Amino acid sequence: MCAALAGIEDVLAGRGLRLFVCGPPGAGKSALLSAAIAEATRRGHNLATISTGTDPGILRSLGRGDVGVLAVNRLDDLTPTMRSGVLSSRARCSIGMVATAESMSAVTRSTLTEELDVVIDLPPLEHRPRDVLAISQLFWPELCGDPSADFVSGCIDDALENLCLGPYPHGVSSLRSSLQQMVDALVTGGDLLGGQLRRQVEARDVSDALLASFRAGATAVWGEATPAVVVVEGTTDVTYLRAAAALADQHWGWSLLDGCELVPAGEDRRGGAQAVWHRLFELTARSVECIGLFDNDDVGRRERTMARKQNLRAELLPPEFDRLRLPEDHRSLEIEDLVCLRVLDRFYEEHPDLEPEERRERAGGLRRITPQGVDKDALADWAAARVTIDECERVVYVLCRLRRELGLPVPRDDFDDWLRDLLAAHC
Repeated sequence: MCAALAGIEDVLAGRGLRLFVCGPPGAGKSALLSAAIAEATRRGHNLATISTGTDPGILRSLGRGDVGVLAVNRLDDLTPTMRSGVLSSRARCSIGMVATAESMSAVTRSTLTEELDVVIDLPPLEHRPRDVLAISQLFWPELCGDPSADFVSGCIDDALENLCLGPYPHGVSSLRSSLQQMVDALVTGGDLLGGQLRRQVEARDVSDALLASFRAGATAVWGEATPAVVVVEGTTDVTYLRAAAALADQHWGWSLLDGCELVPAGEDRRGGAQAVWHRLFELTARSVECIGLFDNDDVGRRERTMARKQNLRAELLPPEFDRLRLPEDHRSLEIEDLVCLRVLDRFYEEHPDLEPEERRERAGGLRRITPQGVDKDALADWAAARVTIDECERVVYVLCRLRRELGLPVPRDDFDDWLRDLLAAHC
């Protein structure tokens, strides 16, 4: 986005530059084009705009060199005749040209090879979190009513970090909606008067605006009891938790899935820690009670912190279950670490063709087995069919802790004593 903004400035500098910005819906193309049109108008340039339905007569003015700045919205949506006319006459713009497109054919790209032709491809906004600030800076003056307003300087660092994180399911349109919600809330609270902020924007302001934007586009289901949701990183987490819940019900009569459901952040291997808090955000926006469970590793701890900054409920796998008892900076704790080691030993004994990613031991008889990622589904399915209640009680414990955080009934409340018993057991 910064390159595209710099490109617009170069176009308006009058060197005859032709800028073509290509990207998917929500990438920010319209915001860039609007910025170019506004600045060209402010500078008094002879401006012409072309979009679907524009009178083809504009091509005659363009061919005569009567146009200073040409702004083309969705070059790919124009008729073949209009598109061909624009491209063949682009050098006649006395100042420059800015055009957007969602896609450009190889044929079109092959014509844009002159020295003054510049093509910039914008990835989806979700892959450009730092561009969120540049786009917000474009939107803010209009939304707050002060043409000279500087958005970034009016925010504390945590607020800017939250804003960059989003999420923005519909790209720039979601970002604009969130900023509008923020403006409305600040005006209502008396913190934005006449376009001027009376205090700095805080992280909570951003989180509330993001949720309000989600809720504005969500469809609520009235009159139905919605279960609470536990969001986990992947499908193997669901497999272990469901197996543990079934055994707790069978042996102790505990119905640990009553009133809640287990949801992976993504299917197969497409989940992960970042996907957890994105899913939590969507659920929270729909007023669904939810909590996220993260692996206790570098990525999980970082993304859990991000979730907490967004005022989302999120928990890590308990550090007490780290088999190697490592300091936090070196800790790596996954759902498999909650199952008794003898289960993993039996799995590899019965599957001699498979090897764990790592077997590690420390003084004091401490050891850990780390399965390879590609084998985790097979291990989870095998273990779920064979594990005993004693061998997965740590998983039961975690599920009960999550229920407690959600405000659901739990079969026992002596969690500290229970944890001590689990750590004392040879597992």
